[in-house]
Amino acid sequence: MAIANPLLNFTDLSSVLSVTRPTLKRYVATGLLKPVKLGVVRPGRIRDNRPVRFRIEDIASFAHLTVDQVDAAVTAAKAVGK
Repeated sequence: MAIANPLLNFTDLSSVLSVTRPTLKRYVATGLLKPVKLGVVRPGRIRDNRPVRFRIEDIASFAHLTVDQVDAAVTAAKAVGK
């Protein structure tokens, strides 16, 4: 089965793990989840406001699921319109 998107955003991740966005941000802050920052750091900026995504493999190991199960959960959540 081909994975539709190997990177997940906060919305996809919250539907798979059934947690809220603040909980996901807490997981990132405490180091439970490792984000992938997209783009480049702009010189002279104080805050790093780059978009954040998560690797599907990292989420699968965090949730004790297979990559195919995570991909199926994301696909199902998008089909329902969550």
